[in-house]
Amino acid sequence: MKNKYGIENPLEYYNDFWTNKKYGFNQNFIYGAILVIISVTLLTFCILTNKLFELNLYFEKYYIIILVIFSYLICHFLILKNDTYLEYFEKFENWSLKRKRVNIFLSLLFITSVFTAFVLILK
Repeated sequence: MKNKYGIENPLEYYNDFWTNKKYGFNQNFIYGAILVIISVTLLTFCILTNKLFELNLYFEKYYIIILVIFSYLICHFLILKNDTYLEYFEKFENWSLKRKRVNIFLSLLFITSVFTAFVLILK
């Protein structure tokens, strides 16, 4: 790598590639995961509302496209605009280990419940 790309320390380069808080590859992956979670949450809410109020709306393809665009806008304005997520990193680093564990548990519980509700609603 030194001869071909001029990289002195490959391990440092790969760590920066994956874990850089500003533009690392994992940020793109997490952004996609958040987009999917918000999209599925909105879709689940819409289907549940449709069934509870007996609206008898049929979800066409463009409804899903609109929900994904709306999810993208939510992600963009709440997380990515003006690099807001960098402030979240700073706050997260100051949390105690107990608070981190509780928030991770609650996040996983929320994600699991949304996907479970989505699967159950589709049956």
